[in-house]
Amino acid sequence: SIKNVLVMILGRRSGKSVLSSFIANYDVYSLLTLSNPQKYYGMIEKYPIHILHVAAKGDQAADMFTLSKNLAKKIPFFQPYINFDKDNTQILGFFTPYDLYLNNEIRKRNSLLSRGSMKENLLPSSIAIESVTTSGATNRGKAIYTLILSELAHFPRAKMNGGQYTENPETDHAIVTGLVPSLKDFHGDGKLVIDTSPAEKGGEAYNYYMMGGGQEVDKPDDPNQVTDVIEPDPTIQVFQFSTWEVSPVVRSREELETEFKRDSVGSDSEWGAHFANPSALFVSEKLVALVPQAN
Repeated sequence: SIKNVLVMILGRRSGKSVLSSFIANYDVYSLLTLSNPQKYYGMIEKYPIHILHVAAKGDQAADMFTLSKNLAKKIPFFQPYINFDKDNTQILGFFTPYDLYLNNEIRKRNSLLSRGSMKENLLPSSIAIESVTTSGATNRGKAIYTLILSELAHFPRAKMNGGQYTENPETDHAIVTGLVPSLKDFHGDGKLVIDTSPAEKGGEAYNYYMMGGGQEVDKPDDPNQVTDVIEPDPTIQVFQFSTWEVSPVVRSREELETEFKRDSVGSDSEWGAHFANPSALFVSEKLVALVPQAN
């Protein structure tokens, strides 16, 4: 199993992308300090290592990548390692210290060649921060050091048919089962980060939230039914905050009163960071609570 899982359940506009960009840059730093991370993890020399961010929508992927790239370019430590030739709208490359050493050796050999001789090409960078949509995240062969799944609770949901999943490659289940196993290449150092506002109770985001011991996990009606209680997995860290608890802009629940009056159930989820019961999508929880209970 993956030993480092962070589940961030946060209200809308609460800085999820900023936090994820910090994590992405810190993990690039961690890899660079190993000098030759491929050797450290027993991989093929210069095998590409990815800090991969996946979002359902293109603007979410673009925003996250822009934040990560701009942050990296502002940090003096990164300046010798950034591959400015591999800097576009969705990927930023980094040379490891070992990459730079190999390219310096190539330059030395090239300098000794006579005029007109064919020179060796420099080698590419071997670490990258990459941000893609679910439609571009189907490559299972990547070595992923950190996988960041933004708004996972709002990815398309897989459907069950005859006891089996029927889905397209962009569903939450397909993305998780396709990409999370790549984290195991790093012997416990690989990280899964889920940053999302909640939706209804179901799907992969809620599954990780439940395994991590989230506070809103449904408890059995009978306290003696201990077999229905899932023991929290200590490798999964969960934190959950409403927008006004963490946002530097929205500082109180009252500032969102118009939103809550317009759609109380949706706002309680999007801004309040509370999971909704699936039935609440069709019947409000207030009406459900008014149904008489049999004794």
